[in-house]
Amino acid sequence: MREWFIFCNLTKEESLRRTEARQGHYMKANMVESQFLDLEVPVPGEEERVFVLNVERRKEDVNHDAIEFVKGCLSEEGQEEERDVEQEVSALRV
Repeated sequence: MREWFIFCNLTKEESLRRTEARQGHYMKANMVESQFLDLEVPVPGEEERVFVLNVERRKEDVNHDAIEFVKGCLSEEGQEEERDVEQEVSALRV
Protein backbone atom coordinates (compact mmCIF):
# COMPACT_ATOMS: atom_id res chain seq x y z
CA MET A 1 0.00 0.00 0.00
CA ARG A 2 1.36 3.41 -0.96
CA GLU A 3 1.27 6.34 1.41
CA TRP A 4 -0.49 9.60 0.69
CA PHE A 5 -0.23 12.94 2.46
CA ILE A 6 -3.30 15.04 3.13
CA PHE A 7 -2.23 18.61 3.84
CA CYS A 8 -4.86 20.50 5.83
CA ASN A 9 -4.58 23.98 4.39
CA LEU A 10 -5.77 27.12 6.16
CA THR A 11 -4.59 30.69 6.43
CA LYS A 12 -2.53 31.97 9.31
CA GLU A 13 -5.44 34.23 10.26
CA GLU A 14 -7.88 31.33 10.47
CA SER A 15 -5.38 29.28 12.43
CA LEU A 16 -4.93 32.18 14.85
CA ARG A 17 -8.69 32.59 15.21
CA ARG A 18 -9.14 28.88 15.98
CA THR A 19 -6.22 28.83 18.39
CA GLU A 20 -7.54 31.84 20.31
CA ALA A 21 -10.93 30.14 20.62
CA ARG A 22 -9.47 27.00 22.26
CA GLN A 23 -9.32 26.78 26.02
CA GLY A 24 -6.69 24.76 27.85
CA HIS A 25 -4.72 23.64 24.79
CA TYR A 26 -0.91 23.69 24.86
CA MET A 27 -0.73 25.54 21.53
CA LYS A 28 -1.19 29.19 22.36
CA ALA A 29 -1.96 31.99 19.91
CA ASN A 30 1.57 33.40 20.23
CA MET A 31 2.95 30.14 18.79
CA VAL A 32 1.03 30.35 15.51
CA GLU A 33 3.40 32.81 13.82
CA SER A 34 6.41 30.50 14.23
CA GLN A 35 4.44 27.59 12.77
CA PHE A 36 3.83 29.51 9.56
CA LEU A 37 7.36 30.90 9.13
CA ASP A 38 8.78 27.80 7.46
CA LEU A 39 5.54 26.27 6.25
CA GLU A 40 5.49 25.32 2.58
CA VAL A 41 2.14 24.39 1.09
CA PRO A 42 2.62 21.39 -1.22
CA VAL A 43 1.90 21.98 -4.90
CA PRO A 44 -0.24 19.21 -6.39
CA GLY A 45 1.39 17.92 -9.54
CA GLU A 46 4.86 18.94 -8.38
CA GLU A 47 4.86 16.55 -5.45
CA GLU A 48 3.68 12.96 -5.61
CA ARG A 49 0.79 11.58 -3.60
CA VAL A 50 -0.21 14.87 -1.98
CA PHE A 51 -3.73 16.22 -1.52
CA VAL A 52 -4.15 19.82 -0.36
CA LEU A 53 -7.40 19.95 1.58
CA ASN A 54 -9.03 23.32 2.24
CA VAL A 55 -10.13 23.13 5.88
CA GLU A 56 -11.65 26.60 6.03
CA ARG A 57 -15.11 25.16 5.42
CA ARG A 58 -17.78 23.30 7.33
CA LYS A 59 -16.46 20.15 9.06
CA GLU A 60 -18.96 18.04 7.12
CA ASP A 61 -17.57 19.30 3.79
CA VAL A 62 -13.96 18.81 4.87
CA ASN A 63 -14.72 15.29 6.12
CA HIS A 64 -16.57 14.45 2.92
CA ASP A 65 -13.71 15.60 0.68
CA ALA A 66 -11.09 13.79 2.78
CA ILE A 67 -13.08 10.55 2.77
CA GLU A 68 -13.72 10.75 -0.97
CA PHE A 69 -10.02 11.34 -1.58
CA VAL A 70 -9.07 8.30 0.52
CA LYS A 71 -11.70 6.16 -1.23
CA GLY A 72 -10.24 7.20 -4.57
CA CYS A 73 -6.75 6.26 -3.41
CA LEU A 74 -7.93 2.87 -2.19
CA SER A 75 -9.80 2.25 -5.43
CA GLU A 76 -6.74 3.20 -7.47
CA GLU A 77 -4.58 1.00 -5.25
CA GLY A 78 -6.96 -1.92 -5.74
CA GLN A 79 -6.89 -1.49 -9.52
CA GLU A 80 -3.08 -1.46 -9.50
CA GLU A 81 -3.00 -4.62 -7.36
CA GLU A 82 -5.42 -6.32 -9.77
CA ARG A 83 -3.18 -5.46 -12.72
CA ASP A 84 -0.13 -6.77 -10.84
CA VAL A 85 -1.89 -10.06 -10.08
CA GLU A 86 -3.04 -10.41 -13.69
CA GLN A 87 0.53 -9.86 -14.90
CA GLU A 88 1.86 -12.44 -12.44
CA VAL A 89 -0.75 -14.99 -13.51
CA SER A 90 0.02 -14.32 -17.19
CA ALA A 91 3.73 -14.82 -16.51
CA LEU A 92 3.01 -18.19 -14.86
CA ARG A 93 1.08 -19.38 -17.92
CA VAL A 94 4.10 -18.92 -20.20
